[in-house]
Amino acid sequence: MATAKKRIKWLDVMKCFGIFAIYLGHFGSDGRDSYDFVFTHHVALFFFVSGCAEALSTSDRRIVPYIQKKIRTLLVPYFFFGVLSIVIYTLTENASARNARGEFIRMLEGAVRNSFCAGGLWFLTCLFVVQVMFVLLHRVCPKWLLLPISAGLAFIAYAILDPSPIHNPRVFYNVDSALYYFFYYIMGYLLFPVMEKIFLDIRKYRLPATMFSALCLVYAMFLYFKNIYLMAAFQIPIIGSFLFHIQPLLIIWLYAVVSRWLQDIKIFNEIGRETLYLCGSEYLIKTGIQVVLLSLGVTMEITSPMAVYIYSAFMIWIGMKWLIPMERTLFCKVGEVFAGFFMKSEASGGKEKCE
Repeated sequence: MATAKKRIKWLDVMKCFGIFAIYLGHFGSDGRDSYDFVFTHHVALFFFVSGCAEALSTSDRRIVPYIQKKIRTLLVPYFFFGVLSIVIYTLTENASARNARGEFIRMLEGAVRNSFCAGGLWFLTCLFVVQVMFVLLHRVCPKWLLLPISAGLAFIAYAILDPSPIHNPRVFYNVDSALYYFFYYIMGYLLFPVMEKIFLDIRKYRLPATMFSALCLVYAMFLYFKNIYLMAAFQIPIIGSFLFHIQPLLIIWLYAVVSRWLQDIKIFNEIGRETLYLCGSEYLIKTGIQVVLLSLGVTMEITSPMAVYIYSAFMIWIGMKWLIPMERTLFCKVGEVFAGFFMKSEASGGKEKCE
């Protein structure tokens, strides 16, 4: 029988920073350069961290039990948040029956990225596909072969599929996006033991880790400020393609270093443990805040990246303080009604179970 999954504090902090980047990124061009920057890595970061969690997992990796668990821990919460989002969308947008039905159909199709009212939910169905791909390959391939296979699939998604899912995803349950992001999941799965070894014996690896971190920081600064030489390098076909695929990993390393340094800050850990709920609730939180402000006659204009940072943090606080406790209670109540499907739900990231 599988034992409880060990929690790694710095991984939870990485997820905290990741969900903040997701919230920030969804403000679009209001975030100015910050918007462009987070879109270079924030989705890859979450797939990477999910791969790290896979490396930690002691769960049964037989295909059928594994997929059953992922249905329980990903798809059940997905439909829970999806239905709530459609209800809120219908009420706030005064949607017609036809529009509401259209959103319901898009939910059944897996909330293909950029198509569903609650845009962030695409990640849950895409992650489900990625993890199914992982367990199928894990059963038939040696571990070392996972990297070239995932890199090949990413190349197919990036260079061969038309349209590319990076810019225009279209396939049921985000399968085309999964082909691309599977690479970062595998990188997390393979690199986590190396990163953990470095962090546990940091004195031994301090010099190379510091030098590599400094190089990654310089690259990240060039990327954020759109350095003309870096932008020119992106125009060179081979070099530009390499940088495009490798740059999320460079920035992810910086997240890991900072997260290791801040791993004992309690609020960051708590937010990191609730990223499933925060991902599922983003649309509900943003819409709810807007409705409350409008009902009070308050209008708000986002005028700077700092305003986006503050508003993103405020949304997370609202979710943690008010919405998630109510959602967890409701989720458990629904689980009691449909016990055969929702039994032992781990939607809270292992924090509590509904039985």
